Amino acid sequence: MKMNQFAMYLAVGAVSAGLVLVAFGADEKEEAVTWAQVPAAAQQTLKAHAPETAIQKIEKNTEDGKVSYEAQVIQNGKKSEISVTPDGKLLSVEEEVALTDVPAAVRQALEAQATGGKMGAVEKVSEDGKTTFETKVEKGGKKLEITVGPDGKVAGTEDVTKEKE
Repeated sequence: MKMNQFAMYLAVGAVSAGLVLVAFGADEKEEAVTWAQVPAAAQQTLKAHAPETAIQKIEKNTEDGKVSYEAQVIQNGKKSEISVTPDGKLLSVEEEVALTDVPAAVRQALEAQATGGKMGAVEKVSEDGKTTFETKVEKGGKKLEITVGPDGKVAGTEDVTKEKE
């Protein structure tokens, strides 16, 4: 009898855990969309930052019930991402920049963080009127995303080893 109760509790626990995972997974959704599926106001903002021909891919993102559109752009050989709301509000611009084009304090901080590892591409991120610089560093079997302010101070380090590219 005790074995049957244990099996029942185990089954209930497994089902509960599965429901929790489904609920958390439902909070974030990405889907590829066409230009025609992007609201007109969002299209206008995207066009103000890049020609339509430079836009390679657009994704509709839904996170915690909030919708945004993220355009992946290649312009003059450089990659960038522009994120806007359906009503055209610019959320962020992430653009690939050369390490030699960032302020000296930023370059020194990024190089110091990458010591003993391999640094990826550097991105200049403009969001909410603030600018930061980001890169991913592979070191010691981990992949870390390093965020540095324009003054060279490290603003954050996040382990992104398990994230998809």
